[in-house]
Amino acid sequence: MRCKYKSRNIHCESVFHSVGQGLFYSMKLDNFNMVYDCGSKAQQPLTTEINNFKNGISGVLDLLIISHFHDDHVSGLDTLLINTRVKRLLIPYLTPVERLYLSVQHSEASASYHRFLADPTGTLLELTDIDEIIVVGSAPPDDENNIDFEPEFPEPHPNKEGRDIDSLLEDSDIPDFILGDDGYKIPSNRAKYLEYYGNWVMDKRWEFQIFRPPTSFSDLYRFLKHLLKNGIDPRNQSQVLNAILNQATRGYISNGYPTNSDHRNDTSLLLYHGPRNQKKITYRWSPIMYPFVFWPYNRSSFGEKYFGHLLTGDINLNTRDKNNKKYVDEICQYYANKSDDVVVGLLPHHGSNRNWNLKMLSDFPNCYNWVASAKSSSTHHPGRKVLLDLVRNGKYVFLCDENQSIELTADIHY
Repeated sequence: MRCKYKSRNIHCESVFHSVGQGLFYSMKLDNFNMVYDCGSKAQQPLTTEINNFKNGISGVLDLLIISHFHDDHVSGLDTLLINTRVKRLLIPYLTPVERLYLSVQHSEASASYHRFLADPTGTLLELTDIDEIIVVGSAPPDDENNIDFEPEFPEPHPNKEGRDIDSLLEDSDIPDFILGDDGYKIPSNRAKYLEYYGNWVMDKRWEFQIFRPPTSFSDLYRFLKHLLKNGIDPRNQSQVLNAILNQATRGYISNGYPTNSDHRNDTSLLLYHGPRNQKKITYRWSPIMYPFVFWPYNRSSFGEKYFGHLLTGDINLNTRDKNNKKYVDEICQYYANKSDDVVVGLLPHHGSNRNWNLKMLSDFPNCYNWVASAKSSSTHHPGRKVLLDLVRNGKYVFLCDENQSIELTADIHY
């Protein structure tokens, strides 16, 4: 992913678009264009923002990142991708059972959303040309020449093949056995695979780092047993994928199962991006009507050295991974070398109290500016605890809703 520039400087425009409850984030670096998530529960403002964005990219999107598969983060992809070529797509890997789990939770979403869950990459490839697809956290295909890492999902132990699934559920490694599959349907010449993370530098001047904490399967144990009670074998991919596509099947699966589970917003693909080896930065915020949720806005905090953004999707910072380590600790450890560079952060899950952890403020000390992407009438996004934590620590909260975008422009001098 390379861009050539005529000058020594880069002009950057980053935008949290006014889409309400959801997220549509874009970034332009001169002639380079990136999107991180594209969805909302309010379709009209989302469509308007997408069309305005597409008017300025000449039919080419250099980088598209999907953080996770909730409807309010992907519902605009069909509008975004029509007549738009994508050079590089980054997408997290979810097994068929995990996608059925989401499908049941969002059972009333559009039919196109469930088609996407049944075949994420195939659905996107039907919409547009994608030069390269990078799957993060993936079970790789059988072609060992196309694997960039050791397989995350090991081969099942032979003595498990004939055992009853109820007894298998008691095994600590059952998620690896049942939830592993052959991966997404991607032409081999377009696919690459990353286990949990990756980074690259564009034109030696702009850095990207992506990270997806190791998945926790804590809530899926109960879901697997629930599927069995409803006559669906989670080892049978055809049964699982058909259940995603069948509204009636989703309905009786959801009967008696807590679709508002606390674990529905656990994972996301995180992104850090920012300048590299710069000498000076000049920046400005766009005019903002009500930039601070309940604190009078009179300034934001930047210096001339840092301009990093940390985008978090709907990650739950307090979830523990399969090694019993909190996601917040994994994230802070992975991004430790960028901790001083981050000055703009996206509040996880629209600023939900449950997804937030105060450790983010101490480990990213220069991140004074936090954005909540939520609808204007929401009473719990951002949450009261999150707001109090930020204000008490001298941080600034910007509310991006269906009425107002949050825009930041900067000139990076090298």
